[in-house]
Amino acid sequence: MNLAPLLRRLAGLVDDDGRVVTLALDVSKAGLPPAARVFLKKRVLKELKDREALRKTANRIEAYVTGALPPAANGLFLVAAPGTWEAVELEAPLRNLLHVGRSPFLAPLLELEDRAPRALVAVSDGRAIRLIETYLGESSDLGGPALETPDPDAERRLSMRQARLPASGGSAGARGSAARDRFRDTLAEAGNALLRVAAREIARRRASDLVFFGTREAFGALRDRLPAELSKRAILAGAPPRKDDLLARKTAQALEEAAARRRREEVRALLDRRRQGHLVSLGPRHVFQRLGDGTAARVFLDPDDPLPGTACEDCGTRFPDLRPRCGLCGGALRSVSLAQEVVAHRLSHPELGLTFVTPPAPWLKEAGGMAALLGGWAARKR
Repeated sequence: MNLAPLLRRLAGLVDDDGRVVTLALDVSKAGLPPAARVFLKKRVLKELKDREALRKTANRIEAYVTGALPPAANGLFLVAAPGTWEAVELEAPLRNLLHVGRSPFLAPLLELEDRAPRALVAVSDGRAIRLIETYLGESSDLGGPALETPDPDAERRLSMRQARLPASGGSAGARGSAARDRFRDTLAEAGNALLRVAAREIARRRASDLVFFGTREAFGALRDRLPAELSKRAILAGAPPRKDDLLARKTAQALEEAAARRRREEVRALLDRRRQGHLVSLGPRHVFQRLGDGTAARVFLDPDDPLPGTACEDCGTRFPDLRPRCGLCGGALRSVSLAQEVVAHRLSHPELGLTFVTPPAPWLKEAGGMAALLGGWAARKR
């Protein structure tokens, strides 16, 4: 799966009558969990069926979720609008969310991509390195016959032959010891060659993260051979699990924990700057100003809060409240999700950093639900 084309397509979807339904649902391979079942019935279907224009959409969603959803899905992301039906079944879970508006609300998908990015899993048993690509919870085994090491039983057979030599065997014993040393040198060189081959293959795949199962020594040697950015995002996950389902669970957990650490570090950097009183913008009005002049380096959002607001159809100014006319040019206003406006900007400006802050985060609520860490000329000016 590749989210990029879907995100670009959905980002351009607009219905002026506000009939675009975005649904994120936490499902499971055994069926809808109780919380998702209650959310679907009490919130989604009730809210949609109360609006005459959305009753057909509600009926289609109900039939799909209760009868056509694949049993292997753990998460569902669905966008429904006149002439549009995009249902994405995912192996990674999502939090329950409903949004109805002029455009889809795509933050849940981007947040999931941050938690379950395109990553490589390297599983080392000392003789071979198995490579697996994972993305949004789906895994694909890459294999690779070139990653085989010499027969590790050769040293054992060599030791057994040496043990059968006579005790007074002098030169024969010395030859056996030298042979064993040569074998160990050969094995060590083969191990280095294995890591070099694996590092080249991993770099070629251009993954954003690496999860390594194996020894700490092998992990360090492999990480030293990786490109700098990938080396920073390499994770040592412990001994290789024997079963693939356990491997998948441990991989997902390692990636989630790494994403959580990154988010904490990014939030800490923002809060440190706020205490220092510079290079921070708080609240939608100031954040959109910084997006407009290109000085926002990273924006902080709650992925489950669309942040309802308005945007001027003439000058494009966004407002965090509902008002009759634009306060700057007097133009007509349209209802928007301010969070989705940021996401749309991020999709067209991939250099912009985006940090998702999940509750509880009182500081973000006090800031109006949005904040930005500045860069560009603002940083250089300081």
